[in-house]
Amino acid sequence: MSKKFLYLVQGRKVNVLKYHSLQNEESDLVVATFDEEVSMDEMALFKSFFIPKTTWAEGRNIQYEFAKSISNSYEYYIFLDDDVVFESGSFPEFQELLLKYKPAVGFPLMDVAYNRGLYDKRAEVQHIQVIDQQFQAYSASAFSNSITMPLVTDFDSESWWYACEINSYLLFMENVGHLAQFNQMRVANVGHVWNAEAAQAYESDSIYRGGVTENGLEKVRAYIRAKHKNIQAFKYSLFHLKGKPKISKQQLAANNFETLVKYLFSIQLKKAWKALNLQLRARSHRYPSHLIVRKTAFKAKKL
Repeated sequence: MSKKFLYLVQGRKVNVLKYHSLQNEESDLVVATFDEEVSMDEMALFKSFFIPKTTWAEGRNIQYEFAKSISNSYEYYIFLDDDVVFESGSFPEFQELLLKYKPAVGFPLMDVAYNRGLYDKRAEVQHIQVIDQQFQAYSASAFSNSITMPLVTDFDSESWWYACEINSYLLFMENVGHLAQFNQMRVANVGHVWNAEAAQAYESDSIYRGGVTENGLEKVRAYIRAKHKNIQAFKYSLFHLKGKPKISKQQLAANNFETLVKYLFSIQLKKAWKALNLQLRARSHRYPSHLIVRKTAFKAKKL
């Protein structure tokens, strides 16, 4: 029986090792590490890559090209960063949902959506509004015939975030209505630590660079405009353009109950009252009905 899932995990060796269970009867596992090589004796897996001094996007592209060369056609190709953990749900449950709804690309509920309230806890699945690249499950058709992969590495020397921005834009542009967020599959990336002031990783063996600048974003906008002609229709899904609805830092903080408690204990009553009001408004806000996906509403997009 052919396996249905191929997991492609990238990161630091000590973190990658914890995903050993993904090599099983249902799925194969490919790992890529930049600090130390993973041997076949250390964990059961399909393939291991040792890729020091590569960017995040370069590493994911190496895995992508290898996955394309495999004769077996999996139903889903699941890219995963090495610091992702389930806070609710599990890999087997996530796989079941992929097979049930068959989206072009499926995602768990990640911090970028959870912290902004961009989900309906009553819905098992819904259209996604904001994307994080830490966990992405591509259907076979979206994986093999898509413009979203390989990732664009042209701007990696300035910030790896730009490859993510471009990926998000292209996913929305090509697959709008076929991107599924599974709200009971809550994940967090707990090991994502970097020097925000220097916009780079603390570790000497990592060349990670993050952050955005207006000059950098304009370069990426120019790249997209030159490559893709219908940018206007999806312009607010990328690049933090003015006019895109934003959520303030106060609203984000209001989602955290600890922040409210902190205001109360420090006797910052005005801030506490504002945070409480924002929380109450957020909790009473009805999620847009057109973004709630009912059972069996998803069908894989044929590209």
